[in-house]
Amino acid sequence: MDGSTTSKFRSWRDALGHPVLRQAREERVAPVLRESAPRQIPAGKLLNTPGTRGSLHLVLEGRLQAYRLTPSGHQLLLEIVEAGGVDGILPVAGQPGHFTQAVTDSVVLSLSRDQCQRLVEAEPLVGQNLLVLAAARIEAREEQMESMASRGVPALAQLLLALGRTVGHSNGSGVVLEPRLTHQMLADMLGVRRETVSSQLPELTRKGGVHVRGGHFVLDRHALECLADPEPELTAAL
Repeated sequence: MDGSTTSKFRSWRDALGHPVLRQAREERVAPVLRESAPRQIPAGKLLNTPGTRGSLHLVLEGRLQAYRLTPSGHQLLLEIVEAGGVDGILPVAGQPGHFTQAVTDSVVLSLSRDQCQRLVEAEPLVGQNLLVLAAARIEAREEQMESMASRGVPALAQLLLALGRTVGHSNGSGVVLEPRLTHQMLADMLGVRRETVSSQLPELTRKGGVHVRGGHFVLDRHALECLADPEPELTAAL
């Protein structure tokens, strides 16, 4: 995203539709928000790193990814943050954070820890909205951890189901994953090699759990649920 690129998000007022600011009274949040303006972030740029005083990023446009590095240097993808999402809750809460990077050209409104505190004090609804978003993220992370624990085809099926709930939308009989996910990104989420995912996806396709349309994964939720938890089918067969 270069200097000639324009965005519909040009002032802090354009960010008032973000879920964190939902139903917030403009006169209460204005004194804090007017200190910041939406920033255009080019794809590949880092926004937060572990151990630094990061900011809370309200994603207005584009897509971010949150990840950690394992001791061996392997990238473990924690989350994909779409427009309407938020990243940086841990750093502004005084906790160690993670790497946050723009996956596509993005627009964010970034708030420091001090600004977040003043914003919540001025408009408690902002704190409630942040709590709801944080709870949804914790639930998604728990589902991802369950997937990592089970490994194998069921793990990949569980991960796709979790992604369908967080970054998917219903389209006819299927659920389309909005971001264009690569085999490597799925592998990073599961903590496995890309080749492992590439060998497992054909089985999910053969059994009707997933197919690719226009570069996007399209999920059959019922088929994936059966593949994610094959025990009931096994018991019924016996």
